[in-house]
Amino acid sequence: MWTTIISMCVVNASVYLTVCMYVQLLLSNFLAQTEALMKGKSKAEAKAELEKSGMSGAELDKILPHKVTSYL
Repeated sequence: MWTTIISMCVVNASVYLTVCMYVQLLLSNFLAQTEALMKGKSKAEAKAELEKSGMSGAELDKILPHKVTSYL
């Protein structure tokens, strides 16, 4: 099964530099989420990330499937 994710954002650089910090944060968040969806995260990467945050055992096993975003 293939999932298509289309994301398009066009920003004038001079406008980006002059808008308020709130708009810059929203745009940065949008671009980061788009990149995360594009790259995905394997089960091993997600597990390592959760273990680094101090999670283990049943709690880790419960959350792990929701952190995996691999579309390949």
